[in-house]
Amino acid sequence: MERRDVCILRFVYSFEATWKAAQAVLRERHGVIANTPRAAIRSCVTAGILDEPTGESTLTMVDDRNLASHTYNEELARGLERNLPTHAAALRAWLEGLKDA
Repeated sequence: MERRDVCILRFVYSFEATWKAAQAVLRERHGVIANTPRAAIRSCVTAGILDEPTGESTLTMVDDRNLASHTYNEELARGLERNLPTHAAALRAWLEGLKDA
């Protein structure tokens, strides 16, 4: 497997784990039910877990995650690879916010 493919796979797994953690924090600490990643992100912004710019960046991640999970082509992979540093920063911010929620 190519390095880029491994990085994309790691991104998908990291996104899934983070949004599921957000879902649990929202339910347990804020009484909010968020059944989709987008709902979890929006609820995290509302709860102050994410600021608005990070929330917008995180919503963009959903699109990349969906594309990476359901299709694969070289152009998509190159585009997603370019977005990985921004996604990593947003995931770190989201996790930090969850720790303090």
